[in-house]
Formats: sequence, structure tokens, C-alpha cells
Amino acid sequence: MSRIDGLFYLHIDERETGVTLGFELDRLPDHPIPEWTGKGFNAFEMYLSFTGVSGLEIDGWAFAFQGAVSVERDPGGGIRVEISGPAESVVFRAGAAALVKARAYRASGSE
Repeated sequence: MSRIDGLFYLHIDERETGVTLGFELDRLPDHPIPEWTGKGFNAFEMYLSFTGVSGLEIDGWAFAFQGAVSVERDPGGGIRVEISGPAESVVFRAGAAALVKARAYRASGSE
């Protein structure tokens, strides 16, 4: 299981049975690509798109999400995603996931 912090974006597309999650971190990933190192980057943003979504359950949603996202292989096949925090719970299964955007950058005001 992987836990991901920094969720700031959730888009549900019922027409395509998809969910896109956006994450923003105030650091680079543990193993940044060589193009990002040595450039003073101190923040990272990525979007994961899940397709073939089924079993979507939503129980509350807070304006400022303060929980974590867990992503794991579903024993029945595919991927199970759980978003949980003090005021929200979102769970779904997906057939596949893809990284659709990732960027590292220098956040202003951060050292």
C-alpha cells in the first residue's frame, strides 16, 4: 500500500467513469529525475488519473482536505483507492491508473 499526502484536487467524471486526483508537496519526490536536481526546486505537483472506476462511495467532503490517500492493489484485480480524513471518506476501485502530469518547481517564499 502507498500513502500519498498533499491532495488538493478531486475530479469525478461520471461519463468516462474516471477520477483524477491532484497532489502538491512542499518537497521533491524521494527519487527525483536528474533534470530536477540542482535547480533549487522545492515543490512537486502531480495528477493521477484512474479509469474504469466502480464502487465509488463518498461520505462527506471538507473544503480543506487534511487526510491521506492510500492506493493499493485490489485482491479482486485492479486498484483500490481510499481517501480518508476527519470530515471525509471517498473509496473506489479502478481498472487502471496513469500519471497524467508531473512537475517540479521552486515555490516562492520557501527555503
